[in-house]
Amino acid sequence: MRGPCVHGRRVCPRGTGVRILTLVFAGSLAACGVAGRAKNAAVAGNARPDAILCWATRTFGARDSLVVDLRLRSGNGNRTPTADDERAVTELGGRVLYRFHVAVLRALVDTTALRALLGARNGLADVAYPVADTSQHDVRLQIFYRRATTLADDSILAGHGARGLFGPPRSRVVSATIADSLVPAIAQFPGVAFVRAQAMVCATANGVQRSSSRSG
Repeated sequence: MRGPCVHGRRVCPRGTGVRILTLVFAGSLAACGVAGRAKNAAVAGNARPDAILCWATRTFGARDSLVVDLRLRSGNGNRTPTADDERAVTELGGRVLYRFHVAVLRALVDTTALRALLGARNGLADVAYPVADTSQHDVRLQIFYRRATTLADDSILAGHGARGLFGPPRSRVVSATIADSLVPAIAQFPGVAFVRAQAMVCATANGVQRSSSRSG
């Protein structure tokens, strides 16, 4: 079930048993997305991988290798993939397929290498997103403004193909999915301070994986 639209963006009602959490602004947590399951559905032999993978994920599905978008660790700022990032992937037998304009690297890796890349303390990436269509290069962004956002800002983003706009009304941060080729242009939009890949953290609570996005 989808939550109501507020200020042109999708928001989700609070509830219990929620697995994917979105940190909208520093110090405030709103629950959204995939309803929790008592057991990890990936235990089945033919299971698909979860939509978000991290060091706490119990299994990466039935395949020996996956194409994933690695959300590289970058602190609170933005960066682009480096030669060192690519080397970390290839040294584990992976193959780099695409470098995004934010801290995301697409690669073909086996599941053993992927678990190493998602190490809890020393991993290259915070989370990985399995890729179903490798011809698409869309990326989940956080767009930081120097002022409170308006409906006009949402309209500009939507006019450039942004979808899945998320964030509280009149905040300074908007999350959206958009084509990577448009990232440099978005960074120059009126009022935009900077753009980065959606920041994610991974933790466990009572044995259940929780992947949380954050804005600070």
